[in-house]
Amino acid sequence: GSRGYIEKALAALGLVDAFDFIIAGDDPDCAQHKPQPWPYLEAARRLGLQPAQCVAFEDSLSGIRSAQGAGLRVVGVRCAANCGCE
Repeated sequence: GSRGYIEKALAALGLVDAFDFIIAGDDPDCAQHKPQPWPYLEAARRLGLQPAQCVAFEDSLSGIRSAQGAGLRVVGVRCAANCGCE
């Protein structure tokens, strides 16, 4: 998603300070987008962790594919936008 949307959502939930960094699709240094694994590989690198040490919570098929491709464990999150997905 876009940095603006992500920041607004985190602010609305009171979670801005819960994250050390954000990787957003519209960041100039975002080399590849989901479903490519780059966003998750970069997040693991910034955290100093191996991808297998990370868990992704995803509500989209492209996000699930991205996280799986990076080697993360993935929890699929059901929402109104994806209720018809199996």
